[in-house]
Amino acid sequence: MAGRADQLQLAHLTALTQLLLQDYGHPRCMLAPAEQLPPNLQTLHLYHGGDSAGHNDGSDGSLQPLLALSQLQSFELRMHCGAPPASELAALSSISSLAEVKLVYLWHDLNAGHMMAPHLCAPLTEAAADVAASAWLTLPMKSLHWISYSMPAAVVQLAGALQGLTSLQLSTNCEDADDGLVPAQLAAMLQR
Repeated sequence: MAGRADQLQLAHLTALTQLLLQDYGHPRCMLAPAEQLPPNLQTLHLYHGGDSAGHNDGSDGSLQPLLALSQLQSFELRMHCGAPPASELAALSSISSLAEVKLVYLWHDLNAGHMMAPHLCAPLTEAAADVAASAWLTLPMKSLHWISYSMPAAVVQLAGALQGLTSLQLSTNCEDADDGLVPAQLAAMLQR
């Protein structure tokens, strides 16, 4: 994965149909554009992580290796303190076999004692949330989990527009967040 000396070159694993890529030992875990995944993958679970200081804006990670997966049916992407570029996420809509996308956004430090402490990831602005969510409508979204200290309105509004969604989790700290969104307001925004 990006940041390591060796890049994944797994194209020779033609019998492999399911893959989980996750690196607990590396603080920044992302695919590089030149990496190769097994060509017959049908199910892929990928972890895209920045560091808790927010040094990842997605520019050094890529979803491009997925575009060669013509048989990919189910894709789950877990993102921590960062996300790949929205344009690369939207490009996954070109995979005609892709029937199910699950996205998990974690905007907090998984190792911290207080899950929703705002200083543990770079601050998430409304504009950054809007960019992150802009690709959702182009994908066959089935599951969306957004876990952060605050709940940007753009996230809630776009989540409410996802027609095929079967699982939605919006987790925030309503009491301490500056966004002012309380559960009743979140519900009203989802109905729009």
